[in-house]
Amino acid sequence: MNSRRLKQLLSLLQMKQGYISSEELAAKLMISSRTIRNDLAEINTFLPEDIQIEILPGKGVRLKKEHIQAVESLILKLANEADCNMEQRIDQILYRLLMNETYIRIEDLSEQMYVAEPIIKICLKKVREILKEHQLILKTRTHYGMRVYGDEYDIRICLLSHVKDLPLQLKRERAWIGYEAFREKMKVFMHDKVYPISDENLDVFCEYLYIAFLRSEKNPIKECISRYPMEIELLKEFQEMAVPPDLFLPASEVQQASCYLAAIRIYTKEECRLSAPAYLNDLISDFLARIKESFRVDLHKDMELRTNLLIHMYSFDLRIRYGAVIHNPLLTEIRTKYAFAYDCASVAMDYISRYYKKRIRADETGFLAILLYLSMERMKTSRSRKNILLICSSGRGTAKLLQYEIKNRFSKNVRSITVMSLQEVENTDVTDWDMILTTVQVTEDFPIPILRINNFLDSNDIQRIEAALEQTDTDFLIQEYFPPELFFTAVSFTSKEEAIKALVERIAHVRKLPEQFLEYVMRREQNEKTSFGNYFAMPHPYLPITEDTFISVTVLSKPMSWDTHRIRMIVLLSTSRYYEPRIEQIYALLSQLLLNPLLINRIIKGQSYEVFLETMEELKGEYDG
Repeated sequence: MNSRRLKQLLSLLQMKQGYISSEELAAKLMISSRTIRNDLAEINTFLPEDIQIEILPGKGVRLKKEHIQAVESLILKLANEADCNMEQRIDQILYRLLMNETYIRIEDLSEQMYVAEPIIKICLKKVREILKEHQLILKTRTHYGMRVYGDEYDIRICLLSHVKDLPLQLKRERAWIGYEAFREKMKVFMHDKVYPISDENLDVFCEYLYIAFLRSEKNPIKECISRYPMEIELLKEFQEMAVPPDLFLPASEVQQASCYLAAIRIYTKEECRLSAPAYLNDLISDFLARIKESFRVDLHKDMELRTNLLIHMYSFDLRIRYGAVIHNPLLTEIRTKYAFAYDCASVAMDYISRYYKKRIRADETGFLAILLYLSMERMKTSRSRKNILLICSSGRGTAKLLQYEIKNRFSKNVRSITVMSLQEVENTDVTDWDMILTTVQVTEDFPIPILRINNFLDSNDIQRIEAALEQTDTDFLIQEYFPPELFFTAVSFTSKEEAIKALVERIAHVRKLPEQFLEYVMRREQNEKTSFGNYFAMPHPYLPITEDTFISVTVLSKPMSWDTHRIRMIVLLSTSRYYEPRIEQIYALLSQLLLNPLLINRIIKGQSYEVFLETMEELKGEYDG
């Protein structure tokens, strides 16, 4: 029994109160009575010990009530496996097309992979997008089939970048014979030469060389992309040591391999200081300025971060130039657990991508996010009293009263408060202050955090100012950021583009949105996947753009495809273009929800704001505790 049919069968038993006949199950699943009888005869062998299905002749089949909770978890797990199956099919199709020397037909792929032709056609849409990223074209010829055309090096990089389990694919085709011995030989070589490379990158490099061995006879790289002095020094070593004696690689292949290795090795601080091109320091300053402008997070003064970024960017620069691939084994955890740092890294990578005029892999964004997260944690421990610029246009008396109240309430965190009108500020260099508090709307972007407050401080203002000054989490109401008017149910969409457009229109009825809001959300979709599994997608603008932070939640009436996942819940997040002191707390709360499939399932089943609110309060209580 396949996982998809098992999931459908469990879902039917979960919904049914009491017994259901095998004939009814067969009809609902659209399979034959014989197939359902075979499935029921062996179903309990597929299930964990805490789930058992009762089968009584003459009555039918039922699920015990005490097993419902366990079944919910299993159904969600099976749903995620179905998502993974789609990604695996795309991997298999990519592998077959890239490694095939002749045309291949859809019906041949269907037969080889035991997958229906309509599913192959769905996967091919994504395959074409991936090939396009690598300047490769999938050409179709009537009666012959499909074949990939493009530069040989691009074909190899596409294989390494997108076929997630390349050794498994090669094993299936009996092309991986001898690889383990080859990898051990490479490990010894690297160890003897004391060559600085991580285990993950060594695996990638071994895969690169092995692919070169398999393809170089018929499809050799005729000319090395580029040569740096440090890479040329490696050529003799590679010719003598890296290539097994029974396998031959042309000189151009060995040269290209040395470039690839240079791009994925680990460099020391001293090597980077002596050899890093000057533009890398400028690039680092520019994308840190972009993060500061977008999220009001200033990391410029963290010299440890700058050193770590230079070391990272030195090899990153080579990887971009040679198309070299490294894999980030913790990418999923980074995207979910450190979502705010990942969003900051995405903004930086968007800038870097435009600088290099190349699309950047999510693995690279994940590595950058770790460095930013560590810097943010260091920043939290180095608090000091701040100089505040207060923008107030409601009259001198009111401004003085507000100035006195802020200084009195936050004396331990505030060194000085300067009051100005908006007009005065527009002609002032604000870098002498640490933060702006404003009672009026500010359209100009300033290089320091900006916090909107009321003319007379309420409890919410006080908590937000405290959080901003002390850089600590403060309590907040779920309704503040997840308002009931932005909670939608009983809707369905056929594509993520349709869903995003419709939701933006709904939000615009109750919130004033900038004209570019939809454009910014769609740009994020082009840059990054926003589905996370567990039936959850979180689209959002690629830059903060709205006056306030808000989150819209949509519970769909039926699942839909989003990237490579099936989803039932859309959380559209928009962060304020002003400083938002609770932003990390909000991201952390969303991460906790994302990691809890049972709570997501409860919200999906509840289909009401009350159930959502109760669930989020419970989750927030656990997080705060």
